[in-house]
Formats: sequence, C-alpha cells, structure tokens
Amino acid sequence: MATNAKRFSASAVSAALLSIILAAPSAWADGWVDHTEDYTVVDQTITISTPGQLAKIAVDCNAGETFAGYTITLANDLDLSGKYWTPIGDSMRDETGTIYAFSGTFNGNGHTITGLNNDGYVPAHPVSGYYGYGLFGYVNGTTVISNLTMAAVQIVNECAGSNGDSVGSVVGFNTGSLLLSDCHLISGSVSGHKGVGGVLGRDYAKSGQVIVTNCTNAATVNTDNYQAGGVVGTIGYWDALVVDCVNNGEVTGNQSLGGVVACITSPNAGANIRIVRCVNNGVIGATGLAKVGAAGVLGYTQADSKIEWNIEVRDCTNTAPVSSTVKAGGICSGNGSSGTSFVSAEKFFNCVNTGDISVTAGNGVAAGLATWANPNDLRFFENCVVKDCVISSTGTATAFSTTGQTASGSSATILGTVTVGGVAQAPGLYVYNGSAWAQKIAVGEVTYDNNSYSNVVAKYNVSACDLGEGESAEVTLTVKNQAGVVVGTITRDITAVGDQEVILDASNVDGFEPNQIYNIEAKTEFNDGTAAKTLSDTVETYMNVGWLTNEYFAAVADGENT
Repeated sequence: MATNAKRFSASAVSAALLSIILAAPSAWADGWVDHTEDYTVVDQTITISTPGQLAKIAVDCNAGETFAGYTITLANDLDLSGKYWTPIGDSMRDETGTIYAFSGTFNGNGHTITGLNNDGYVPAHPVSGYYGYGLFGYVNGTTVISNLTMAAVQIVNECAGSNGDSVGSVVGFNTGSLLLSDCHLISGSVSGHKGVGGVLGRDYAKSGQVIVTNCTNAATVNTDNYQAGGVVGTIGYWDALVVDCVNNGEVTGNQSLGGVVACITSPNAGANIRIVRCVNNGVIGATGLAKVGAAGVLGYTQADSKIEWNIEVRDCTNTAPVSSTVKAGGICSGNGSSGTSFVSAEKFFNCVNTGDISVTAGNGVAAGLATWANPNDLRFFENCVVKDCVISSTGTATAFSTTGQTASGSSATILGTVTVGGVAQAPGLYVYNGSAWAQKIAVGEVTYDNNSYSNVVAKYNVSACDLGEGESAEVTLTVKNQAGVVVGTITRDITAVGDQEVILDASNVDGFEPNQIYNIEAKTEFNDGTAAKTLSDTVETYMNVGWLTNEYFAAVADGENT
C-alpha cells in the first residue's frame, strides 16, 4: 500500500489539558491520557494495536481533530482496566463554543475492548452539572462505528460532582448521521442520570439518518432519574432506525425505561422513527411515580407541540417481566406529549408480549401492549399478540391498550393463558371498535378423530364471537412435513356467529406418506369488509400428528410418544 505516513503530536493539546491537569492532578495521573502512544496514518487509515494508541485518538480528537475521512481499525483486543477512560470527543450536549467530536469511521474488526470505566474521570466540558460519556463521548458529522464488543464496562453516574447525561458504552451523544452496526456490550454496568443506553446514550441528530443495527446488550443499565434503555437511551429530532437489536440486561431506574429504547422525544415535523425486529429479554423495573413508567420495547414517546411525526414499532417482542409503580406496558408505556400530535402517528405491527406486567400504585395502569397515551394521539395496533402472561395492577389492567386512546380498527390476539387483574382472558382475535376491544374470533384447537383415522387428518374448531354486518373471517388449515414443505391445505370462510369446524381430509390431499410426522398450522384472517388483516398465526395450535393408522393409535393408547 502506498503511504503518506504522518504522526499526530500531543504538543498541540498540552495547553488545552493544562488547566485540567492543574485542577485535578491525582485524577489525571490514573487516566489513559497520561499513557498515550503514537500511531501511524497510512492513506487515511489508522491501525490501533494498544490502549495507549487508542488513548492518543481521544487526546487528538479532544484537541480538535475530527477524523472525518479517516478509518480507524482495531488490530487487537484491548484492556482498559486499571485506568479511567477519557471519551473520544469529550464535549457535552448544549455546549456552546468549540465542539470536540468524532466524525470518522471506527471498525472494531471483531475485537473486544475490556474494562472501560470512568472511575476518576474529570469531565472537561460539563454543562449545568452534566457530562456525556462513552468510548466515544460525542460524535457528529457522518460517523460509522461497527464490529465492536465491549466487556466488563463500569460507568458510574457521578463524576467530579457532575451527573451523567447522554451515557452509553460505545457512544454517549450523537448529533449527525450515524451508523452503529454490530456493537455488543456483553458484561458490566452503565449508569447515568438521564439519556442512558447500553450501547448508545442519546441521539439528537438534526439531519441525515441514524441507524442502530444488530447491536446487543447484556449489562445492567440504570438511571437515578429517567431515560434508560437496554440498547438506546433517547432518540430525538430526526429520522432513526433501530433494527435487529437485542437486550438481555436488566434495566432499572425511576421512570422512562425501555428494554430496547427508553424514549423518543421532541421530534421534528416529518420525522420517521422506527424500531424493527428487536427483542427484549431483560427484566425492566421502574420505581418512580411519574406517568411514563416502563415497557418491554419502547419506554415512552413525547412531542412538544402538534406536529406530524411517525413512530413505527414492527415485529418486536418482549419476553421479560416489566414492573412499574405507575405505568407498565409489554411493548410501550406512556405518551408524555405536552402538546398534541396527529391521530395514529404511533403504530405497532406484529408485536408480541409474553412477559408478566405489574403495577403497584392505586392509580396505575398495566397493559399487555401499551398504556396511557395523549388522548389526541391515538395508537394503532395490527396483528399484535399477548401470550401466556399475567397482567396485574392495583389500579387498571388491560390485555392490550387503554380504551379511548386506541385507534379504531386496531387488532390484537390473546394466545395461551393470559390473566388480567386475576381474570383469565378468552383466547382469540380482537378488534378495537372505537370504544372497546371486541372479540371477533375465538382461537380453537387442532384435534384428530380416532374413529375416522383413515380419512381425517385434522379438525380445527373455532367460534365467531362478534362478527358484524359485512364482516367475515377466513380460516386456513395447513399441514407441513418436518422439512416445512406444505403437503395439504384447506380454507374456509366464517361469516356467522357460532362454532365452526374446519376439516382437512386426507382423501382430498396428495403428498401424504405413511408413518410420518406432520405439523398442523391454523391461521385466521379477519376481514372487516374493507381490507383483510391477518390477525395472528396461532402458533399454539401446532401439534405433531402421525400418519393415522391402527398402529399409530395403538401406540398412543399404550402411552408411547410417537
């Protein structure tokens, strides 16, 4: 490779650091900024092999080098234990004057940075008693950070009398276009006062787009105030996409807690913010009395005025318990809008909650999907599922969402055993009619007929509960072999209230073979007369069915597992 090598010197930053060194010599003596090593630049590429070289990147960035157009690549795993870390880009949000931020590309190259900590760190640019923190404290411009694992991270809230605002293991604060890809926090703890995330603390991008993809957290995330998320703390202002992210860590604090994202706040008009294919497996627990509470995926949303914005949560799942003093939701908690945004600006598609939801305050609300929303900002749900969980509150408990704050035509399904306020709920497909969630189709069970085994492969019994004029449903029964190949299917229209039976008869289906195991899948699609909506793939109706022969039933009778 052709070279145009140069070295960045620490001399340019000595004056900038002098006042801090004099103010706190004992603290700085234990920091990596006192143990830097030079690095070499080749064709605007920098390879980092030691903690001292990485610390030199921080020193240079905090003296004004943005690294825009440069690519920094890790060549080794790095251990930062034993000395506190000074962020790359140590400015703070709302800071005036010169901003010290990173704007380049950082490729972790699959390596792990261990032991990042702020024990002894003195914030260089605190604002109103707050500081930002992370491996990268402040990023701006067009930034790419990828392929990085963080381990044994220890970030505490208070540093030298300031509290953490915009705190994450990888990035504390962002104001530009950002791609954060394949970044993983596998152990440790991240704490702050607000805007705290396992990977990214606060995103306030004012142009471009922010994408957080395939990032995970397994550390504990905590706030002593509000806004703590397993993966991302706070998203605001402009377009953002959080996709294919997973949280396995516990999230705790007073309020505004989310398993994936803590909150979406103060969006610009026309902003599109999406959370897609994300999963929370970490316990979420809020102890404060504020109305925004806690949720398995998105903690809360807030708009400061009547604007047209779009929030979409799609194909997301919560599997863990969510508890709060005031409000808790399986997917989303409260809407803290001080103004009024447009109806149905917040949409939830194909989301699933299987975690227990609990609230302890007498005026609290617990919901399988989402709790209280601004009355002028109705939430729309389609094909969402609440399954095998307990929803409890000393105040109000609901299987899906708060009535009066849900968009008409929303649809959701109860599967398995769900209890709300101690009362078992009827499994089935529900549609919100403008004033209440009405059950349309009761979920049935797949069975087979022992006396007619030569012909009947499976029966699916369903019930139409509340079909109105012009409404119908379509039930499809599908048989797949163990390779997942469809070998038989039948569809039946349901147009009347009452029990219905869908039968798949082997005599009418080609492709069956003796002595094989088949999977039965039942799916119901509800049609309200205007557009068909698939409400649920009723996965609880899957069962193994052998080829129905005399030998098969004899084995079943003998208690064998065929």
